[in-house]
Amino acid sequence: MVTARLERVKLPEPLMRAEDLYASGRYLEAAGVLNAAIERSSSQVPERVRSVYVERNALADATIAECSMALLHDPGNANARKFLDEAYESKVELLRSLAG
Repeated sequence: MVTARLERVKLPEPLMRAEDLYASGRYLEAAGVLNAAIERSSSQVPERVRSVYVERNALADATIAECSMALLHDPGNANARKFLDEAYESKVELLRSLAG
């Protein structure tokens, strides 16, 4: 029998902070933390690749803002929650891809 041991991976500080903000319902603040980290990381990326990151980031930001407003007006809106989760995950994946 083979057993695997899972090791706890320490997340970079911006991801930990954003996760805490996101978990407490502070979605736009979480996006701001991720945006700052993305901006710092993207300066090392070639311009043609950076434009793709900028486009994906803008789309995620727009979705986060729209869904956050929808949830303020209707906290039980399952679609807004689903799309917000997807947009936030997109931002996190973007940051991870920039981090290497």
